[in-house]
Amino acid sequence: MKKDILIKKVDTIEECKICNNLFAELIEFERNFDDTIVTCPKIEDYYERTLGREDSVLFLAISKGVAVGYVMAYIQNQKRSTENFVTIMNLYINPEYRKNGIGRSLIEHVEIFAKEKFSTCVIEIDCFINNKAAIEFYTKLDFKDIRVKMRKKI
Repeated sequence: MKKDILIKKVDTIEECKICNNLFAELIEFERNFDDTIVTCPKIEDYYERTLGREDSVLFLAISKGVAVGYVMAYIQNQKRSTENFVTIMNLYINPEYRKNGIGRSLIEHVEIFAKEKFSTCVIEIDCFINNKAAIEFYTKLDFKDIRVKMRKKI
């Protein structure tokens, strides 16, 4: 990872607002893979609601004072499994900063969060099946493809 990248746990409302802006960029990017996604108005307090919660975490990647990516993860209550789950809800890196180890570092921070909560657990993330770059990235980080979500428009 580039030395000028700082990974910081989000702990202020201002940082949450920055994550809201990155979330809007993520939604626009995901429209490349699913044209049914509508342009989402910024959910002003979406990330603010995670502040101070023990079951979720937000990390922000900052380069030279500019936010370039983020990850949001939470503890998933899986009553039907013997495993503990942490779900990565959103992971986004500005396209200009990809392939610099930022995504890997953000996921490593989620792993530390998960290990602080559980002695063992499973980290899950969903991605679009035609997002080959994301699938390749997650595979390099030892994520396994375990299910396919099917959809039929009628």
